Amino acid sequence: MGELQEEVADLAFASACKILGRKLTDRETAVVAVAEVLGRIKASHRIRVGLAPDDFAYVSSRVDVQSWVPAGTAIEIESDASVRLGGCVVRGDHGEWDGRLETQLALLHQALQEARRSAAGAEGT
Repeated sequence: MGELQEEVADLAFASACKILGRKLTDRETAVVAVAEVLGRIKASHRIRVGLAPDDFAYVSSRVDVQSWVPAGTAIEIESDASVRLGGCVVRGDHGEWDGRLETQLALLHQALQEARRSAAGAEGT
């Protein structure tokens, strides 16, 4: 029975990802993703924001991202073909922050699997 529950949970997660992916892949989602990721960066002298090519054109012409970072921080927005619509990858002096939807969903899936394994282990003791 546990194996069937795991398959049903995986199917439900995959379905939710598909629905969310359709709903959250527009240009405003990219703006929100950039704002969220930049909000996590505490200090950096130089920041590069990679966006999907279509998002790059939209964001760079409509949003003043310089106002989202501390004074003295150089920020550059660039087109990045590895990023899908609605996501971003931000690189700074101290690392890289991944704001792509598929990455966030993969991390959620991993956390759910770990919680399921922990619960199964606790039942066995």
